[in-house]
Amino acid sequence: MLVEKHGGAVPDTMDDLIAFPGVGPKMALILLSVVYGKVEGISVDTHVHRICNQLGWAGLSGTKTPEQTRAAIEGWMPREIWPHVNILLVGLGQEVQTEKPKLLGKALGCSDPAGALRLLPGARGAYG
Repeated sequence: MLVEKHGGAVPDTMDDLIAFPGVGPKMALILLSVVYGKVEGISVDTHVHRICNQLGWAGLSGTKTPEQTRAAIEGWMPREIWPHVNILLVGLGQEVQTEKPKLLGKALGCSDPAGALRLLPGARGAYG
C-alpha cells in the first residue's frame, strides 16, 4: 500500500495515514508531529483519556472514548500546547496508575517496598 499508493513515501496527511490497516488517529497524529512537524490534533490514548476525565477536562459528564476526549480537549486547550499534551499526560498516567495490581507491582519493585506499601490507599487493611 505504501509503495502502490504513495510511491514508497510515508504520507503526510491524517486521512492517508489512517487509511493504513492498524493506524488510528493517535498514531497518525504522533507521526505527523514527530516526522513532519505538523500539529493537527492531540494524540489521546488510554492514559490521556483517563486523566482528562478524572480532571474534568473532558466536560462535566466526561467522555467514553479517546476520540471523544480528543474532541473535547482540543475545543479548549491552546493549540500551541497540543504537541506536549500526550507525552506529559502519558508519563503522569503511568506514574499515578490507580489499578491495585499495578500499584502493588510498582511498590514491590521499588527500593523500599515496605515504605511504598504504607503509602498506598488502604495499605493498612489491604496490604498488611
